[in-house]
This record gives sequence, C-alpha cells and structure tokens, in this order.
Amino acid sequence: MEYIKSTSNLRACHCLVIILFAVNSAVGQTSRQEKMEKLNFMIDEWVGISTTYQNDTIAKQVPAFEKISYRLDKNLITIDLQS
Repeated sequence: MEYIKSTSNLRACHCLVIILFAVNSAVGQTSRQEKMEKLNFMIDEWVGISTTYQNDTIAKQVPAFEKISYRLDKNLITIDLQS
C-alpha cells in the first residue's frame, strides 16, 4: 500500500514539473516574440550601395541587394546579402 502512495505522489510531482515547464516555455516564447515584433520594420527587401575603402578612399562601389526575413517561427532573423 505504501508503494502505491509513493508512486502516486511521484506521478503528481512529475505532472506538476511538466505543467510548470510548459507554462514557463509559453510565457518565455511570448516575451521573445514580442521583442522580435519590434524589429518588424526591418523585414523586407532592401537595395543600396556596397562600398569598399582602401587607404581612406573609395576603391569600389557596387549595388547591394538585401533580403531580411524571419526564420523558425519568427525566432530568428536572417540577412541575405548579394553585392
């Protein structure tokens, strides 16, 4: 009988730990997503000029094409640059 009580208590503790972990993950995920949303203005395709300097003078200028996008359910931002 004592074995059944301890097993039951152990299961209850495991369930509590799992629930706390799930709640903590959900709250942390929401906080991270809110912070990533603040960078939403950057997500787009951009065109500019890439400049190379040599001895404090401009050596070369070429067009630069950037695509800034979210990855992994908005947990990561990538910058793809072609120039």
